[in-house]
Amino acid sequence: MGDHYAVVVENTIVFNSTPPSFKNGALWWIHEITHVEQYNRWGVEMFAFNYLKDMGKSIEFEANQKSSESLPKIEASSGQISTTYPLSKIYKASTPFQFEETIVSQCIFDNDTLPVSYVVTSKGNIFAVDLITTNYVQVGFAKPAVYVATLWTFSTPKVQYHIGVNGDISTAVFVKNPIGETVAIKMYKVGKVNILQERCMPD
Repeated sequence: MGDHYAVVVENTIVFNSTPPSFKNGALWWIHEITHVEQYNRWGVEMFAFNYLKDMGKSIEFEANQKSSESLPKIEASSGQISTTYPLSKIYKASTPFQFEETIVSQCIFDNDTLPVSYVVTSKGNIFAVDLITTNYVQVGFAKPAVYVATLWTFSTPKVQYHIGVNGDISTAVFVKNPIGETVAIKMYKVGKVNILQERCMPD
């Protein structure tokens, strides 16, 4: 499970290494405290049932979402909130970031169980940032829209996600006839974009 992880049982959080202070690791603490709250809400047996029915996807999604939603509040409490966030200000990586970019939007995928935040920068780069280890990797680019009624495209080497005017993230599924011709395109929502700044595309 990597170098840093924790396991929660009822109101006890067991870390595999000395955890950081809340100030230095707020997102990790919020994630684990959400699990404590889930135990309190459901009890041990129902927590176990909910975890096993989808192998933890919904439980981890809620914990990841709580962490992401708390980020602006954490920034506000420190008096540093703004509408654009320098990457180095939010995610303190073990090595300094080698670029000057600001986050303009965040992509949240409904069924993503990883503690990862997908951020789009002012230069159109898309990074996956591990909320626990703060490691990051570039996973794609923000590109011009492919379809009508979409604003831009989340482009990766293997798949393209399409961002609608309402902020929905969708994937396109091609409906083909018996001889293999595309007869329709259906869009399926897989997530939502949190707009931190009005402009999502680079100059």
